[in-house]
Amino acid sequence: MKACDNIKKYLPFNNKVLDNLKTLNPEENDFNGLIVLGEKFPNVINMFERSKLVLEIDELNVFDKSNIDKSNIIKFWGHIMNLKESDKKTPRFPLLIRLVQFLLILPHGSCDVERIFSHRNIVKNKLRTSLNNENL
Repeated sequence: MKACDNIKKYLPFNNKVLDNLKTLNPEENDFNGLIVLGEKFPNVINMFERSKLVLEIDELNVFDKSNIDKSNIIKFWGHIMNLKESDKKTPRFPLLIRLVQFLLILPHGSCDVERIFSHRNIVKNKLRTSLNNENL
């Protein structure tokens, strides 16, 4: 029970970004949460591109996805990323692709940070912190 309380202190469970990440799941069949995520990351989707992102999400919501495998997030978004306009060169959902690629590469854990602290503890241990000229 104490562990749960400690986790709640450090993890923002009421975070809008985390809440809306579930819209990446194709089985949800509603991608409107991506609009909120686009607003949360202005370095990925700037304010001038937001209205176009909304149009792309609306188009994706009505797009026939019956022939796409929805059981695998990576395969689903890979298929969406490969869709082209009629010129067969231009991506059909360019802003959506940019946002989804950004969201899919977000770190899903804290193992990198934990690894750094673990390495620091190996390098800086009790014996090394007490080193001085007399001990050498």
